Amino acid sequence: MMALVGRLLCLALISAGLGTATLTTLEPAAAAVGGGPTAVAVGPTGTSYVGFATGGRLLRLSPQGHRHGSVPLDQSGPVDGLFVNAAGQIWVDYGTSVSLLGPGGRVLRHFDHDPVSSCAGSPATRYGGITAGGGRVWVANRCDDTMTVYSQGGRRIATVDLPGRGHPRGITYGAAQSGRGATVYVALPDSGRIVAYRAGRVSDATQPWRTLAMRRPAGGARPSPGGIAVDRFGQLTVADLANNAIFLLDTNHDFNVYRTLGHPPRASRAVGRLSSPSAIAQHAQDRGSLSGNLFIADTGNRRVQRWNTSGWTYWAKKVQAGSDSPAGPVVGPVNTAPPTVVGGGSVGTALTCSPGSWSGAGGVQYSYAWSRNGVPIAHTASSKYVVLNADTGSVLGCTVTATAAGGSASASSAGRMISGPSGHAPANLTAPTISGVPVAGHTLTCDPGTWSGSPSTVLALWQRDGATVANGSWTYVVGADDVGAALQCVVVADNGWGSGVARSTPAAPGACGTAGGVEINGGATETTSPYVTLTLRAPRGTSTVRISNDPSFTAETIVAFPAGCTYNWVMPSIPGMPLAWTVYVRYGDGATYSDSIVVNEHS
Repeated sequence: MMALVGRLLCLALISAGLGTATLTTLEPAAAAVGGGPTAVAVGPTGTSYVGFATGGRLLRLSPQGHRHGSVPLDQSGPVDGLFVNAAGQIWVDYGTSVSLLGPGGRVLRHFDHDPVSSCAGSPATRYGGITAGGGRVWVANRCDDTMTVYSQGGRRIATVDLPGRGHPRGITYGAAQSGRGATVYVALPDSGRIVAYRAGRVSDATQPWRTLAMRRPAGGARPSPGGIAVDRFGQLTVADLANNAIFLLDTNHDFNVYRTLGHPPRASRAVGRLSSPSAIAQHAQDRGSLSGNLFIADTGNRRVQRWNTSGWTYWAKKVQAGSDSPAGPVVGPVNTAPPTVVGGGSVGTALTCSPGSWSGAGGVQYSYAWSRNGVPIAHTASSKYVVLNADTGSVLGCTVTATAAGGSASASSAGRMISGPSGHAPANLTAPTISGVPVAGHTLTCDPGTWSGSPSTVLALWQRDGATVANGSWTYVVGADDVGAALQCVVVADNGWGSGVARSTPAAPGACGTAGGVEINGGATETTSPYVTLTLRAPRGTSTVRISNDPSFTAETIVAFPAGCTYNWVMPSIPGMPLAWTVYVRYGDGATYSDSIVVNEHS
């Protein structure tokens, strides 16, 4: 009898067009107790993540379909879209906001949708989606008939009105193909269409470069495309909510449908069959055991299934809201005692922002920002702040942002009035300045500027992005940690009546100064020795440099790019005959740069 049951189950799989698989990994559809999955994503290691309309947590499944714990969510809304990037970080769309979570649930980023609309009548099982690619985040708005494009930090780049009626569902980013650049595809379930946009040309007024109306299968219903995915070869996979099918299209050949999986139009709770497949994710085509595999949110059957693109079912796992997304979201930090500003508060002294008290789980991290009369002060990301002359008569305050696994929260201190000294403290007449090449390994020098009040002591502080990194010295050696940051010299002058403080204009060190160039002996025009020093200015990320005295580089030296951006070189010379000689360099960008110098070597 058991053998007969096994044979019948195998026949059911074959008749579904899905192939056979190990029977112990295939589970029948769950009983109707709790909603099915609304979103699914797969990471680079094959771990898949499943979201539900109840929010709470993401279910985590191993590549073999086994439950592998869960990920706490920072918001309470329904999950309508998931995407896992190459670093294993999880983008989550809640319909009105977006979060980026670490693999364990730590909140890395959160921002609200723009526009924010009512989500009434827009279920997470039918609308919404998110993807990332090309340095941007792409959101199919569940609560609006638009696609919004953000920077990775949450800055809105464009909001695109989608054609037709109804809100979007799936969204996917496709790499450049022959003859066209990267493309973003959006599924419109209510109109049965898929629209495609040139990813590098998206603006508020962008129109799709291609609109595809999905064809009704023989004997089936009008298609309702939901989840979509595209691989690196331009093969687009579409989950059809109306026909319980998966369609494979070739975007390089007029969007030809070349394979249909799932036997539309019939829906079934049999093993391997689909019912309202609302979301789909695809593993990268990396030639591994998971290459190109599809992970399907089989919503109507309350399952997640893993297939290959020929329809082979590796496993079908029962999942459902409630038991697989328990307890609601992890509560983020809550401020129980506000931050306070500690310190004397006179010009030239330092104030300290105490973070106050916060409830919630451990592992809380704090960030700081200072304000003057309620207006944020730039480059003040440190818990300490040096009071300036400009602060006299104003109210200073600090804001603390606490971040933990459950999210972030901010709280502000009471204001601190800054009074001026009774005598005539030094006043800055000309601002301090920084000289020197802002390159790692080079030395910057601070000029204190000019002051009234005959200061008896004048001291220098060096700050990186508002945080003090050195004090007591008028020079500062630029380090690797300074690259890309804002360096400032802060001068404090005192005459016994009080102190005055002034800041220089920030310097922003690059990897090697202005990219693209070479200088011999710092730009000198003549030398008495053929042994010279080359200053190399290369684009960031340069690993090697080619150097030659021959413009054709037939005789060249290839070396690893030096840490200090300088390299010792020997120029051609004829003793007793001053002649101009040229050195040529070539970096990874392929451009050639040169500099010349007269070598006047005595015989």
